[in-house]
Amino acid sequence: MGRDQAAAPVPSPTPGNPVPSIELVAFPVEGMTCAACVNRITRYLSKVDGVEDAVVNLATDSATVRFDPARTDVAALAIAAVLAAGYVARTDLIEPDARSAIEEPSFSERHLVDLRRRLAIAAVLTIPLRADRPARWRGAN
Repeated sequence: MGRDQAAAPVPSPTPGNPVPSIELVAFPVEGMTCAACVNRITRYLSKVDGVEDAVVNLATDSATVRFDPARTDVAALAIAAVLAAGYVARTDLIEPDARSAIEEPSFSERHLVDLRRRLAIAAVLTIPLRADRPARWRGAN
């Protein structure tokens, strides 16, 4: 802040002018693969009435939203914004206390497990094909 700029006064609650309570919620978002996905979800979240700020993180596959609970709720954020943008908001994993958060594998971890399982199945199913080939196909005379 410059010398000439004054700090904005913080509104104090009065009986006629209560200060709105702002809540902060973070939830996993599945299906993001690039920065365009992050920008799209951020735009959709920011358009929801009552959202003050939305930050989407590709590295952690999560969204953090500051919102006015009197004007919107977490379900509206998940349905009206994230789902409308074409992604999945895992609001079922939201915990009020971060220390008691549910440890569940992320979308990318589950995807990696699925790929490994498919590779193992493909390898096992390929063995009989290789064993039944005649010797001349393997390069023997």
